[in-house]
Amino acid sequence: MRRNPEHAKAALAEVTARKIELGRPRRRSGNAETGKTARAASSAAATQRAMEVLPYLEVARRAGAITLQQLADALTARGVRTPRGGERWFPAQVRRLLQRTTHHPR
Repeated sequence: MRRNPEHAKAALAEVTARKIELGRPRRRSGNAETGKTARAASSAAATQRAMEVLPYLEVARRAGAITLQQLADALTARGVRTPRGGERWFPAQVRRLLQRTTHHPR
């Protein structure tokens, strides 16, 4: 199927004339203050989640896990969900989690 540039230009002109916003509305924060508030809430939730996972990492360390890969494998084996709900942990996720928890006292 060939694309018709004139057709695309006409469609964009129509959208512009009707003042329809294109893009992903979830990505638009509205203004700087709203974006700042949203980032702070997201960061607080991530810190809370990290603090909930930390005891599992401590158990894995007591069991002999040393490397980030070993810690990730321990979380995966334990069935702990990743921050986005996945089942498999990766070393980079464990590193970010540890970095987040070292800056926040329990």
